[in-house]
Amino acid sequence: MSYPIEKTSLSLTVAGPEAGMRLDKWLSERISELSRSRIQALIADQCVSMAGRTVNDASYRVKSGERFTLS
Repeated sequence: MSYPIEKTSLSLTVAGPEAGMRLDKWLSERISELSRSRIQALIADQCVSMAGRTVNDASYRVKSGERFTLS
């Protein structure tokens, strides 16, 4: 018997003082359960999006008000 896997997602919004941080560093500070290298792998695996578009650059500098979704 197989059980359906529930897919979850997490959305986070960049606050003013966090603007300018690298995406991987910002996410790793916001999601303490995941290491920065794991975050980088998730970005490379196209699991991070912003405004419906996949983000594949871990060094992207986040801007205030941007909302990222990790799925």
